[in-house]
Amino acid sequence: MLSGCLYNYVRKRVESISKYFASSKVHGGIESIHNLRVEIKRLRAVQNLIKCLKPDISYKSAYKYIRPLFKISGKLRDAQVQMETIHGAMSAYNLELSEYYNIIKYGESELKNDYVEFCRNYDVANFNKVLRNTEKAMQAMKDISFENKIKDCFQDKLNQVVYQKKETFLSADDYHKIRINIKAARYILEVIRECLPERQSYEDLNEGLKTMHQALGIWHDKEVEIAAIEKFITREKGRSFFDMQAYEKYINMLKTEKSEHLGSFENRWGYFIKLLEIHGYSYPY
Repeated sequence: MLSGCLYNYVRKRVESISKYFASSKVHGGIESIHNLRVEIKRLRAVQNLIKCLKPDISYKSAYKYIRPLFKISGKLRDAQVQMETIHGAMSAYNLELSEYYNIIKYGESELKNDYVEFCRNYDVANFNKVLRNTEKAMQAMKDISFENKIKDCFQDKLNQVVYQKKETFLSADDYHKIRINIKAARYILEVIRECLPERQSYEDLNEGLKTMHQALGIWHDKEVEIAAIEKFITREKGRSFFDMQAYEKYINMLKTEKSEHLGSFENRWGYFIKLLEIHGYSYPY
């Protein structure tokens, strides 16, 4: 039954969250933090799906136990991505960005300490609370067929993406929202492939969603980094940098890469629309 499969899907997510929480709370490692946040996003997507399947269900409180963990790990993750990006540029292109890198590194160290302290006080019983809430929700859905409804929920999420994309002028915030909805759509598709007979199909549609959100993900990282380094330069105005030209070169590189990845997303969009038609999902003109 779908309700049992949904519960098992949530259980797997909670088990993974618990595992990555245990490894990240010791040192706040970049991989465990990244994996932790991915699993929380997958959990949030399926919980939103459950609400879509049965809107009158009392299920609002389930995610609140995990949200603080997601929020504080996000701050650390942003700093870690910045450090990784800057270090890579310094090594690959021999750029002198040490003033900025050292500030980011110090900030990352402080955020890591904050994260470890948060984890020390975090009640891991919250993971079981999510499971208990999910179990109650599944009881309310027991013996109800949702095969068509779950596909409608997927179509609704696709519609959100398409309508956002149809806007004439898209801001950075618009693309950011599109990225979030594309990722949520992919996680819903993941549930469809696991819990419905179509489990062996939709590989191409899944890959289409994946490549688009990856392109926008890299675009977003560059967007955040440009804003951060420009803020740093403005704040340090009048300071004598080791090599100001290195910062200008780095910003231009980031802008070029950002443009390339946004272009990559746009190129993949047309192929994605064809995939929707192939699999019988409507394209809301």
